Amino acid sequence: MKLQNITFWSSVPCSILNPLYNVFSRSDDIRSVTATSEGEAVGIASGAWLAGERAGVMMQNSGLGNAINPLTSLNIPFQIPLALMITWRGKPGMKDEPQHEFMGKITPSLLSLLEFGAEEISTDLVRLEQSFRTLAAQLDERKSHALLIPSGILSSQAFDVTPSNEIVTTSVQNFLDNRGIPTRYKAIEACLDTLPELSAIIATTGKTGRELFTIGDQERFFYQVGSMGCASAIGLGVALNSKLPIVIFDGDGAALMKLGNLATIGNQSPENLIHIIFDNGVYDSTGGQFTHSQTTDFAEIAKACGYCNVYRANSIEGLRKSVTNAVKESGPNLIHMKIAPGSLKNLARPTVSPSEVAFRFRTFLTKHKL
Repeated sequence: MKLQNITFWSSVPCSILNPLYNVFSRSDDIRSVTATSEGEAVGIASGAWLAGERAGVMMQNSGLGNAINPLTSLNIPFQIPLALMITWRGKPGMKDEPQHEFMGKITPSLLSLLEFGAEEISTDLVRLEQSFRTLAAQLDERKSHALLIPSGILSSQAFDVTPSNEIVTTSVQNFLDNRGIPTRYKAIEACLDTLPELSAIIATTGKTGRELFTIGDQERFFYQVGSMGCASAIGLGVALNSKLPIVIFDGDGAALMKLGNLATIGNQSPENLIHIIFDNGVYDSTGGQFTHSQTTDFAEIAKACGYCNVYRANSIEGLRKSVTNAVKESGPNLIHMKIAPGSLKNLARPTVSPSEVAFRFRTFLTKHKL
């Protein structure tokens, strides 16, 4: 992996991959992050690529289904290339557990439908080196490529990594008042007025990204389309590979879709991350159906997951105070911001193509890499 300059890996565990986990955890040149789901892992690795790294995802093929949505609606349209190391459980002709049989049969077909290059790795060193050269060439062309690893290819090892994270004790600061709950558009404007000029912003799919674009298009804005729930994972991958302030504009429905992301953010604890959840209690983009945020306390969840600073706000003034504090404090920081349902009429959509959004965002981040 080092020869191909793949410096960042996100993964969901598989016992077959223990030898790689053990090596990566001890490497000074490779960073490895464990995710709570394969979709999250794809988002994290994609964020690392946006920050200028060459990145990959390790997973079992049983989790490939969990990764299909971000692979098809994030990586393909945005042309974010990832190396995919996929263990091939249930490979036809090899005895395995019954739950792996069908996925094992269709794994090559799934990758073909995705139009990803894919090949089974070999213990023959000449063929193995060729596989990695092919992988590197595909990544250079901004194409994802998969390497399939059947059982028995890697040596059997126990997982041998000592956890280093400690539980963070924090409190929730409330900036709540009766000034009136603002619209998301006004809340985004207030954030932009308060955040540092070089903040990189990842806006979740739907009306959030569209309103950010309407306010004013900038190269430091990443307008996520599709891959709902992955904005916080993308933001984490960016934050772990950049010194700039990284800000996530999330929504309550999107955050609920991948709550495990918050646990990974707390575990990795990036100091430069500000995660703002705009909570209007509905799925605005699909007609205003209710989310479950009325019975969910995002602030307490973030506190329990290990965010260093957590804020609640329900007005523009409270949001400004929360953002100001978050900028000053080491993160990760979470701001739970109550907003009113609804959005602007005739709301614009980004006129910049997803691939160009990704390329210029990566250029901005690498240009300011400190």
